[in-house]
Amino acid sequence: MKNTRRVAGNLVSLFSGEAVSSILAFVITILLARRLTDEGFGRLAFVQSIMVYLALVMDMGLGTFGAREIARRPESLAEYSSAIFSLRLLLGAAVALPFAVIVAVWPMPAEMRWLCWGSALGIFTQALNPEFAFQGSERMSGIAIWRVLVHLFYLTLIGVIVTDRGELWVVPLLRFAAEAITLILIAVFLLKKHTHMPTFVWRPVVWHGYLRESLAMAASVVVIKIYYTFDTIILGIIHTPSDVGIYQAAYKIILPFSSTVSLALMVFAPYFSRYWRDPESMIRVIKNYAILLIYIGSVTSIPLILLHKKLIFMIYGSLYLNAKIPLLLLAISLFLTFLSAVFLGPLLFSGKQKKYLLFLAIQAGLSIVLNLILIPPFGYVGAASVAIASSIFLLIISAVDFCRDYRDTSVIKIMGQLTLLASFVVFILQLCVQNNWLHSALFMSLFSVMIYTLYHDRFVAIYKSIINRS
Repeated sequence: MKNTRRVAGNLVSLFSGEAVSSILAFVITILLARRLTDEGFGRLAFVQSIMVYLALVMDMGLGTFGAREIARRPESLAEYSSAIFSLRLLLGAAVALPFAVIVAVWPMPAEMRWLCWGSALGIFTQALNPEFAFQGSERMSGIAIWRVLVHLFYLTLIGVIVTDRGELWVVPLLRFAAEAITLILIAVFLLKKHTHMPTFVWRPVVWHGYLRESLAMAASVVVIKIYYTFDTIILGIIHTPSDVGIYQAAYKIILPFSSTVSLALMVFAPYFSRYWRDPESMIRVIKNYAILLIYIGSVTSIPLILLHKKLIFMIYGSLYLNAKIPLLLLAISLFLTFLSAVFLGPLLFSGKQKKYLLFLAIQAGLSIVLNLILIPPFGYVGAASVAIASSIFLLIISAVDFCRDYRDTSVIKIMGQLTLLASFVVFILQLCVQNNWLHSALFMSLFSVMIYTLYHDRFVAIYKSIINRS
């Protein structure tokens, strides 16, 4: 009961904060897409896709490693935080400074040069991102505060400064400013609370041990980022910036919902880390994890599928109408992502990070091959189609491995039952309701009631924990 209440409380804090920050991020996306035009929005997305890889080198899986180790040894929070912040700043300088020099000598428009420099500057604030420390110590409210404040300051700065296509170059500088302000506020708050602040240290021997453990995690994150950015990069190379902007317009709608997979994993990760040697306890935790993911996946992806045309027009206007097909395909792949996450998440925090890396590498390899084949003739529609194909393949291989490892099919049975239930509700409503907005609202309501009825005891425990926390 104690663990259930703690999970429930963390879920409430994290998802409440994420709901607010996702709304803010969504407004940011709309403002940037409308004010920068599809061409400027596409250029920004292209640079951001490249910067992802610099951020990966800066982190090297240290955030995931730190969260896992702090969850196992909470008393070492200050030690791990100090070492990881220091090492990430060093790695950030090692990648950002050479990149800035290359940009300075590479022939490109001045606008693109400033766009790259501003993005590289953000590597240093990302190195000080405290989310791993909050996650490991199960203080999910800290993660929520960080994300909400960053998006709030970013939105404010964009609303005041970015008015048209001409201010494209300043956008990454505004993101850097928002993260820097948030870091200062969090530091001031911790000092007032007399919390032990991390210090910057020089500990090469310790760093070597950390990196040896985190490399497989880092490689996994690299593979994930390749999977999520390779299509955008190929689109930018082969097709026009407008095509990239259209694809990113659809992807930006999906992104807030796909991020809930990582939120759920953040909450359950400490328990995967603790119970990985106890298969019976792990199965119980994974069942709850599966129920949560299937529920969230259903109430997010199905309305997106039903409303894909209307959402594009309502959010972006007629200029982005071609994004409706990519949005439909990406919404289907979103649901498949929730399904496969049930099997993948526990691997990362149960000492099986190499297997986790292998599965993701197989998916990314398949995605790269299919993108190279389909993007040249089909553009952004081909890219979105690849997302579905690779997600299906990942789901199959991860589910087979799970059954072989645990010799248990109860998790898959629960997933199958809930998926069939969601499909049945959609089918019945489709026969009775023609309006897609009403269809979506009724589906979310009915499916929520059914989930609550099926798993009443779990929801009662969550409800009591919320009352106790308030």
